[in-house]
Amino acid sequence: MTSETEEPVAAESGSRQTLPPKPRAADQTVCDEPGEKNDPCFGHLKRYEVAPKELLEALPEGEILFRCIRCFRLYHGAPMKFLR
Repeated sequence: MTSETEEPVAAESGSRQTLPPKPRAADQTVCDEPGEKNDPCFGHLKRYEVAPKELLEALPEGEILFRCIRCFRLYHGAPMKFLR
């Protein structure tokens, strides 16, 4: 199921999607953004391909945009490599 045509609504009151993208640590695959109870979100980071063009143009060269599937927090970094 893809959501290329629809923008999801953030589950929490303040949308984390409006915050500037956070740098992704090397080999980071889950979100580390603190939630309501100050515990990490732990949602999986997926490549965000349908982002607005102005957001993609602001990224450093060679980096791509990721988004948490749970809280929609944006991250940027090098493309993920396959894990063994």
